[in-house]
Amino acid sequence: MLPLHLDWSAPLECPTGQQVEQELSRITRPRPGRVLVPLEARASITRDGESYHLALQLTRNGELSEAHFDSKVCAPLRKAATLVLALAYGDGIEIKEDAGEASATDPADTKNPPRLAAIAPTPTRDNATERENERRRLAENRQHFAPWVAATFTSGFIGDGAMGAEAGLGWGGRYFSALGRFSAFPPGRAATSGGVSAQLSATAGALGGCAAWPSASVTLQVCAAFEAGAVRAHSSGARNEGSAAATWLALNPALAVLVPIARPFALRAELGGLIPLNAPRFDVTTLGTVYATSRFAPRASLGISVAL
Repeated sequence: MLPLHLDWSAPLECPTGQQVEQELSRITRPRPGRVLVPLEARASITRDGESYHLALQLTRNGELSEAHFDSKVCAPLRKAATLVLALAYGDGIEIKEDAGEASATDPADTKNPPRLAAIAPTPTRDNATERENERRRLAENRQHFAPWVAATFTSGFIGDGAMGAEAGLGWGGRYFSALGRFSAFPPGRAATSGGVSAQLSATAGALGGCAAWPSASVTLQVCAAFEAGAVRAHSSGARNEGSAAATWLALNPALAVLVPIARPFALRAELGGLIPLNAPRFDVTTLGTVYATSRFAPRASLGISVAL
């Protein structure tokens, strides 16, 4: 006998659980040397109008699976249940060669074969938890985009203080991401010397990356970027007024904090500095250097980020 505990429920005109177990024993035998894992089965046959429905639940090694069959008559459902039970033991059993010779064949078995409605594994509590954890891991590690816009302030880049605007985009995973940024500073008075004033403006783009430490309430990012752009100067008050442009190259280390506001929006604050690889300098004839960028320019920004 196979290690089977069968809980069978069916109308009186349908096969009994004992008949199913007898059929199972008749068509199968354990393979030599194999130890079979006990199988628990719960079967229920119900009548719906002119058809019968078999719902079969199997539990083996803690895993639960289900099978459903429909038939116009009840007798064929015995063979359907027997076959599913046999298959549930896997390769631990084999089908006897004379399995096709039924000991008590009902003509309805061949005239009205059962129709498979559905068969699918049902996850146990442990499997459901594992799948949920896997879903969360995939969500955390998926690539995402996070554009932002912000107001930015710097000192020593264009005069003692200058306000500008920036737009950026971060893309990557939960803990590491790349960033791109474009910033612009409108013309502003940077310096005055000998009655001559210098007005400066600048545009720059940056590429870099960030390492992140996320939590439920805040995300901390440590970023580094390379910035390149142009600084333009225009002099006024001189005998010969003119303008000039200089290339701007700098490193930009920064610390950024993202605070969720309302999904998917977050407040983004950044504090860092610009370390010029070249220091643009603007000279006026007869006056010499009117303005030169600092060797280090603090920079801060505040804006809104969107997680996509």
